[in-house]
Amino acid sequence: MAKKQPTLPGTTPDAIKELDNATAEYLAARNERMRLLKIEVEKKAALVGQMHDFEPKLEQNIDGDPVYHYRDGDESFVVVLAAAESLKVKRDDEVPGDIG
Repeated sequence: MAKKQPTLPGTTPDAIKELDNATAEYLAARNERMRLLKIEVEKKAALVGQMHDFEPKLEQNIDGDPVYHYRDGDESFVVVLAAAESLKVKRDDEVPGDIG
């Protein structure tokens, strides 16, 4: 087996096109996810604030948490603001009967 020649200081090893492409695609996807996560966190905080604002008008589940039913076309969702400021949004068909 031939010895691999060490990289000299100040030089970089040869680029591997396939790895460069895969790395660039991964970084683009990661950066997009991070950008979207920031937006999601902001939107979630706004929704929690709105849930508090309209809490007197909302029904409650058996735990006393405010519940809002949301419809988007053919899908329906249940938004629950849990006591620990945790927000849960699930499709109606995924929610046990005691939620709302």
